[in-house]
Amino acid sequence: MKVITKEIEKKLRANAKLEGIDYADLEPVVKLFQPDGAATMLLSTLDDDGVVQGVFDLGLGHVEMGPAYLPEILATKGKFGLSIERDAWFKAEKTVAQYWSDSQATQRLEAY
Repeated sequence: MKVITKEIEKKLRANAKLEGIDYADLEPVVKLFQPDGAATMLLSTLDDDGVVQGVFDLGLGHVEMGPAYLPEILATKGKFGLSIERDAWFKAEKTVAQYWSDSQATQRLEAY
């Protein structure tokens, strides 16, 4: 399965071009995860330089919002050599900021 489809890329890029709206106030477009690890990422924008904005739980005990480099994310391999995958069934129910806020008590990003 292609991780970032053309449709997903189009939505991410359109969100990046919205004026006056912060990425944290948008619903995530896509959920990525590491199948052989604990990493979960919810992405809301993608700029022309390959930088995505979203909320990230790398399984290290804290959840962060901000930028990351998409090619680096997609090149990541887990402990068993598995690549990052997309949750094809993910439907955003809140904004990036709300996902981040809800994760602060447990320091785990929960997005189903």
